[in-house]
Amino acid sequence: MKRLAAPLAICLLAGPLVAQSGTGSITGTLDLDPARWIVASAGEGPTSTWTENDGRVEVRLVGTPDPEGDGGPGTLTIEMQVLAGPVEARAIDARVELQRTDGTLVAGSENVDLSLNAFQSTGGDLVLAGSVVATLTPDPTGGLVVDPQVGVTIDGNFQATIRDEAGAN
Repeated sequence: MKRLAAPLAICLLAGPLVAQSGTGSITGTLDLDPARWIVASAGEGPTSTWTENDGRVEVRLVGTPDPEGDGGPGTLTIEMQVLAGPVEARAIDARVELQRTDGTLVAGSENVDLSLNAFQSTGGDLVLAGSVVATLTPDPTGGLVVDPQVGVTIDGNFQATIRDEAGAN
């Protein structure tokens, strides 16, 4: 699969991702406090992955708190199902999870607004960039959360290269 959603993907391949210890980052705010996570690519614990099947791509971005930045309280996971078209890719389903020491917060599709600015597979690796706004709650909530006092809001951007270490894609 070779698709380009925006010229930004080329910049991501040659840009500052090479200098980072992870394969990308997720930056933004968590309930208006600055937060930053490094996208986990390999090692212990959960890692970022992607698989393709019949034009749909399942993506799992796993972010661990950035030890040199503002960090984020816990491991952040963004899962999305992407419909990869000939011109653009669009997320058709998304889920966000934040695992903290005091419990896990979750946002299902109704409470996640995710958009992709870049989405391209190159040589088995997947390069993507986009933004996400989600309202996370302690218990997965069916339906839209409209009361801002009920959940925790994450508003951020992500950019990552997910390596195909096993050559499965």
